[in-house]
Amino acid sequence: MRYIVEYKLHNGAIPYFISDGGYWPVNNKLIGITIDDSESYIPKFTTEGGDLASLSNQDLINKVVSINLSDPRTEQEYTIEEKTNIAEQWLKEKGF
Repeated sequence: MRYIVEYKLHNGAIPYFISDGGYWPVNNKLIGITIDDSESYIPKFTTEGGDLASLSNQDLINKVVSINLSDPRTEQEYTIEEKTNIAEQWLKEKGF
């Protein structure tokens, strides 16, 4: 099973247990998808000692809605509805 998680870089690199990551950086944390836990070990704690935060689909939507996210063409902040659509599309593309 794969999980959506909030994680920190380890010595500047994406941790081995992240198969797809680097989305929505906030406060030195990123959003990513773990490797399949049936294939390899996924630590419950990061090397920095913090919990590896697993996110539900709704948690991800809430996180994306809460951040300052702007259209790169116009530099205008997206509306809550637009941010929700961005998060829902990402979940769909990633198979969640």
